[in-house]
Amino acid sequence: MAEQDYRLRPCTEADHDFCWEIRIDSYRAYVERLWGWDEAWQRARFEKNMKDQTIHRRLIERDGEAIGLLELTCAEAVTNIKNIQVMSTSQGAGIGTQVMRGLMADAREAGKDVSLQVFMSNPRAWALYERLGFKETGRSATHVHMRWVCPTDQQD
Repeated sequence: MAEQDYRLRPCTEADHDFCWEIRIDSYRAYVERLWGWDEAWQRARFEKNMKDQTIHRRLIERDGEAIGLLELTCAEAVTNIKNIQVMSTSQGAGIGTQVMRGLMADAREAGKDVSLQVFMSNPRAWALYERLGFKETGRSATHVHMRWVCPTDQQD
């Protein structure tokens, strides 16, 4: 796989249906295991989330096709990954790893940590974050909270 086999582009209103489609594709199985999937409740939550202007949304594209969604919030000292979703048909090809490494490189350049949470029912994603150097910082009943601490260059 190429060094960067994807591109990020700003999410627009025209991407709304794709964002809903990827939410179902990437989260439904995990949500069903935890609470069951209530379509009306999930749609209402999705619509509320899409109106949140504090979330920076980027579509993940490969070969000009949307295959994922990245949602971030940024603070002075930390970038918080709200969601990173890759369509099931594109999973396992290293795109998620590439996107995460790109985010971590940007965070390192800015001197920021990166935080996220992952469903406990998603061991594959959890293992990816651990391989990338994220450490568990806490848990809720359904999620593991993780953080990658920006390395500081020590001069001896």
